[in-house]
Amino acid sequence: MAGTTLLSAAVVAFSGGVQAQSEIPKGLESLSIIKYARSANNPSGGYGDIREIDREKREPVDTANLDMSLPKSQREKPEEYKGEKIPDINDLNGKSQFEFFDIESGRSFQFSIERSTLAKLSRQVADTANEHNGDRKPATKDEIRAESRFDKSWSWANDSRSRRGIQDGYSDTNTIYQNLANYGGCSATVLSANSEQMVALTAAHCIYRPGNQYSYSNIEPRKNGVASPTWGTWSPVAFGFYPSFIDNDCEDNWNGSVCIKYDIALVIARPDAGATPPRGMGWGYRNKTSIDTFSKYRRGYPGCGAGHSPMPCSGDYLYGDGQLNLGNYANTDSDNWYRRVKFSSDLNPGDSGSGLYYYRDGNPYVFAVTSAEDTCYTACWYSRPNHARRITPEWYDFINSVVF
Repeated sequence: MAGTTLLSAAVVAFSGGVQAQSEIPKGLESLSIIKYARSANNPSGGYGDIREIDREKREPVDTANLDMSLPKSQREKPEEYKGEKIPDINDLNGKSQFEFFDIESGRSFQFSIERSTLAKLSRQVADTANEHNGDRKPATKDEIRAESRFDKSWSWANDSRSRRGIQDGYSDTNTIYQNLANYGGCSATVLSANSEQMVALTAAHCIYRPGNQYSYSNIEPRKNGVASPTWGTWSPVAFGFYPSFIDNDCEDNWNGSVCIKYDIALVIARPDAGATPPRGMGWGYRNKTSIDTFSKYRRGYPGCGAGHSPMPCSGDYLYGDGQLNLGNYANTDSDNWYRRVKFSSDLNPGDSGSGLYYYRDGNPYVFAVTSAEDTCYTACWYSRPNHARRITPEWYDFINSVVF
C-alpha cells in the first residue's frame, strides 16, 4: 500500500472529526472512507455520508463445494461504440453510492458521496487518474513470455486451456500468478495486501448467493491443488459493492442485461495463521482504442465437473489460454463509460470473478472481472461469447478509496 493514504488526503482537503471507533464494525474499521464519513454519530464528518441500512438477514455458506455455475446472458445487439475519455472532475455530476457488509456483525452500510469528490480524493492517492500500480516490481521478461507459451483462445466447445501449476513450470512466487486467487468456487484478483489486510476484486455474484446466503470462503492466492505454501489463506471480513446488485434481486433472479452492470465487488480479508501477503496486481481503466494496443489475458480456477471443463482437468489449479479479443461494449454509466465488454476465452464454473488484465511496461493491470457466459454455451458461432464487467472510472475511484 502507498505511503499516502486517502484518510490523510481527506484531512488536507476537508475538515471534520473521526467517527467513534465503537460505532464502526471491526471488518470496516480500517477503511478511511468509513471513518471519515458523515453519519448520525458524526454529523461533521469530512466527506460522504454513511448510514446503516436494513437488509434481510443472510446466512454464511462455504461456497467451495457448491455448484457455482456461471450466470447466463443472451447475446444482444452490439451498441455503437462512441468513445470514452478520462473524466474531467469539473464535468462530474451526481452522487456515487456503494454498500459495505460487515461479516462479524452482519450489518450493512450504504455510503454516498459526490461523484466529483470521490474522483478528487482518488487522484490525490493514485499513480494517475486511470491507473495505479502500487509499489510492485515489473514481471520478468520470461514470465511475460510464458503468458503466451500456449497460443490458445476460445476453442468452440473443446476447452483447451493449459494448467498453470507450479509443477508446470510456473513458480509459486511467480510475479503475476501470486496475484490470482481461488475464492470459494470462484476466482479473484489480489489488489493490495500487507500483514494485516488484503483487498481483492471479484464478481458480486460470487459473494451473494440465492436464498439469502453469502460466501465466507477463504481467499487462496496462487492455490495449487492445495493451499499455496507461500501465501496461505485469507479470511473475508467485509465486502464492498454496488447496492443495485441486491436492489435488482440479482442473486435470486439474474437478468444479464441488468445485473452485469453491477456484478463487481471488493473482498476485504485478513490473514490466517501462516499466511504471507502476496504482491497486489495493478488496476486501471482504458478506452477501447488504447486497450486494443496491449496484450490481454485472463486466468482462473475452473471446476472439473462441468461438461465444458478443461481437458484434461485438475481441481483447484490455475488455468489459462492465449491472448484475449475484446468487443461489443455496452451499458454506459453516468461517466459515459461502458460497463460491459465481451471477450474470447474458454470459461466454466469457477472462472466467475477472475480478472482480465493487460501489460504496460512489464506491469499487469486488471481492467475487468468475469461475469457471465452466453446462453449458447459451447455452441457459439462467434469468438467473443463471454461477458465481463469493466473497471470504470467510478469503480476505479472506489477501489482507491478502499485500498488507501
